[in-house]
Amino acid sequence: MVLDHIGRKFLSDKIIEAKIREYLEKELSNVLISDIKIQKLPLETRITLIVFDPRRRLTRKDDVIKRIAADISKNFNIENPVINIYSVGNPWLDSSIVARKIAHGLQLGKPIRRILYQTLYRIRDEGAIGAEIIIKGKLGARGAKARKIKASFGFVPKAGYVTRYVDYYQHQVVLKAGIIGVTVAITPPESLKYLRPEEKEEAKRGIEVKEGEGEGAQRKE
Repeated sequence: MVLDHIGRKFLSDKIIEAKIREYLEKELSNVLISDIKIQKLPLETRITLIVFDPRRRLTRKDDVIKRIAADISKNFNIENPVINIYSVGNPWLDSSIVARKIAHGLQLGKPIRRILYQTLYRIRDEGAIGAEIIIKGKLGARGAKARKIKASFGFVPKAGYVTRYVDYYQHQVVLKAGIIGVTVAITPPESLKYLRPEEKEEAKRGIEVKEGEGEGAQRKE
């Protein structure tokens, strides 16, 4: 019985955390959020936001943050929520930020290939060992067939020890044609020392864009 109660309490807490995350992303839709961490402490519930906000710097004293804290307390029955805000170190090495930037570009109707090339160039310029971006869905006018575009450069491990260092994020964006999935994987600069010689050689690979399910057109730079 005690274990059942603990299990139900754990599940309930996780559901509330998910709802708080959803609420925060909606209320702060103009801010690129990298991560949200929620920690229950004896005297407070600590909510940590890792954000990229180049326009202005959010702080705990910001009126928006004060209102959000009050709403969380009221709507989710959370006692004394304390919101802390930290800036992401390098947005172009953060897969969550990059995925959201790509999604925003798609919403603005920017050409997909231009988005992919510009994004990969920026990631590469920041010293990444490799990166892979996959965009899936109905990419085009309403009624268009679903397709997949994969763009990458360098080395992005799929298995083995180095995968623990890969920053990976999946995001969805709703366009007129339907839901588009954006997946980003970035191998950070600090992983270079763990690569085998053949992997270091692969890390020199230039930008490639493939369309379809791996059988379509391919362009390299």
